[in-house]
Amino acid sequence: MRATKTTTLKTFNDFSKIIFIQGEILGLITFSRTKSGLTPSKIKYLGNIFRGLAFTSFTCYFLFRLTSSPYIPLFSKCTPIICYGYSIFYINLVLILSASNSRKFIEFILNVAEFDANFSSEKILQYLTNRRKIQRYWLSKYVFLSVFFVLFNTADNVNFFTISSSCMGSFLSIVTFIICQVTTELVLHLHFRFVFLNSRLMTIVRYFSNHDLNSIMKEKDTKRMFFIFSEICTWHHHLSKLIRLFNEIFGVPLLFAFGYTFLVSAVSFFYIAGEFQKSEIDWVAPVFLLVVVLLYLLDTTRLCDACYRTVEEITMTGDLIHKIRTQDLDIIDGIEMFALQIANERAEFTAAGFFPINYTLLFSLIGGVTTYIIILLQLAATLR
Repeated sequence: MRATKTTTLKTFNDFSKIIFIQGEILGLITFSRTKSGLTPSKIKYLGNIFRGLAFTSFTCYFLFRLTSSPYIPLFSKCTPIICYGYSIFYINLVLILSASNSRKFIEFILNVAEFDANFSSEKILQYLTNRRKIQRYWLSKYVFLSVFFVLFNTADNVNFFTISSSCMGSFLSIVTFIICQVTTELVLHLHFRFVFLNSRLMTIVRYFSNHDLNSIMKEKDTKRMFFIFSEICTWHHHLSKLIRLFNEIFGVPLLFAFGYTFLVSAVSFFYIAGEFQKSEIDWVAPVFLLVVVLLYLLDTTRLCDACYRTVEEITMTGDLIHKIRTQDLDIIDGIEMFALQIANERAEFTAAGFFPINYTLLFSLIGGVTTYIIILLQLAATLR
């Protein structure tokens, strides 16, 4: 069993290598992957301190130059100050939590590997196929970022502020992108495993549906079904605990990532609306800002969709267990216990407990952005 778990962990690491490498570069993953396993790295802790100091120093210098410039209107200074002031707190908090939660992250990965090791013969995930999907998505995202970064910095009005702003904006975009992508892939890992358990549960439903309640079923087959049912119940509880662990690790980083997405979306749409009010529209800036917002919203949508589908899969488990038609007392007791277990756990992905991560978050984000755009446009009109 130990050898199987080690092999499964190695396969999982190889599959997630592209995610881990980029997370390690930006300091979002602070443990080392060695042949002996996963261990927290003090060097990476120090690296996070250096990254935080470097980003804070550069951002403060940029804000100092911005506020002291006599050529930039006061109103135009407000939004960068808000965005980049928030980003200092956002990035440093993410780096600190990445270091402090490294052991919990390791525990999460080991528990996923333990599940896979128990069902190693079932081939739960097509690792190669999923890895290629991730690679294609990440490659397309970086191509978009690179193209727009080059176009933005080859415009006629390039100066210190535009270059610095695009560099910090690209860095923050990549950090937010990786946070959303890492969490999305981890949620999908859980989703695939809940789907696997439900498929096994469906075999029990079909078995009892194909046998009349009054017919005499073989005791051996009934015991086998009871064993499978008990195993599903145990591992379902195992995965539900991983959802709570996921919320402990990523709840706060996701809360601030969503906050930054909201901030960028509101400010970007405000500038787009302001550009459309001009007599002559420069289409480069609105298109650039629109693509940036869409990239942020795409990451948020993928994460919300993954969380929603996973919770729906858990709900489906509750529906399936009540479709089992049997007179076996052990299985009936097991169904009652399983139903109570699902009801008490109330598995849900949340942003530090403030709100659930599903489609309601996306709709709230869009509604909030619309409200603040109207407020900002009215404020801008009064200041003219």
